[in-house]
Amino acid sequence: LNTKAEVSLENLRAIEKLAEQGVFFVPSTGRSYSEVPAEIRSHPSIRYFICSNGAMVMDGQSGRSHLTGMSRQISQKIQAILGRYETHLTLRHDGKCYVDVASATEEAFDYYNVCEAHRLVINDFAVWHEHFTDFCENTDDVEVISVFFKHREELMAAREEIESLGGLQVVGVSDYNLEIMNAKAGKGNALLWLAEELGIKQNLVDKYWKGN
Repeated sequence: LNTKAEVSLENLRAIEKLAEQGVFFVPSTGRSYSEVPAEIRSHPSIRYFICSNGAMVMDGQSGRSHLTGMSRQISQKIQAILGRYETHLTLRHDGKCYVDVASATEEAFDYYNVCEAHRLVINDFAVWHEHFTDFCENTDDVEVISVFFKHREELMAAREEIESLGGLQVVGVSDYNLEIMNAKAGKGNALLWLAEELGIKQNLVDKYWKGN
C-alpha cells in the first residue's frame, strides 16, 4: 500500500503477471478480511487471503474460510481480565472488526492512546455495535482481540495475566496496545496450512521459506 493506503498500478500489474505464471499471490495481513482494500478483495487474480494475523484464511471465490480462533470460554477470561483496567477494545470475528459504538469517538481514542492507524480502521471499516459487551461475551471463534490502555503499567500487568492463561499469542503494535490471538494462529502457520490445502509439498515450501 502507498501512503494513501492504496494499491499502486505497478503492484496490481505485478500480481497479474504472477497469476499468468501460475503463482498464487496471497495477501497476508493483521487486518480482518473486510478491512482488506476493495481493489485487492475483488481482484480476479487473487483468490486466497491470510487475515487477522493468520487466524483466518479466506477463499475469496467460494467464501469458505479456515479459522484458528479463540473459544468463547477463553475470550471471556481475557475480557474479564481486561475489564479490571482502563481499556479500549475491538474484536475481530467472522472477517469483520467490531467496536462499542460508545467508544468510537475521538475523545475515547485520545483518552485510551489509540494509534492513528487503528482509528482509521474503526472509522472506515468497523461495525459499531450497540450491545458490544454482550456480543463479545457470547461470540465463538474470536480471531483477534485488540486492546489499547490508558496506562502503560496496566498494560504490563494485564499482559502477564493473559499470558498465564496459556495457549495465546500476545503482541503489541504500539506502546499502549496488545493484540491477543490463538497461539496456533500466525501468518506463517496459516501459509503452511494453505500450502498443504493446495497440495504444495512441504519440501517445496521449506525450500522457498529458507530462500534457496
